[in-house]
Amino acid sequence: MASKGRRASVGGGDGALREELRLLDAEVDALIQAIVEGKLGARGDPGKFRGESARVVQRINDLIDAFMAPFNVT
Repeated sequence: MASKGRRASVGGGDGALREELRLLDAEVDALIQAIVEGKLGARGDPGKFRGESARVVQRINDLIDAFMAPFNVT
């Protein structure tokens, strides 16, 4: 029963959670678009978020940095 209640509260309209997810989705979409356009220095802004959302953006930045590291060696 507990999981059903949790599912209902997450999917049922918690406005703050929905907005956080919408903003996180927009940040990730903008970052992907920048990378696709060749802007390989683009990074997401974890400062726009709090808690786990900020951590997700930072970890995506870390992933991009890890991929770029071999190209940055001179």
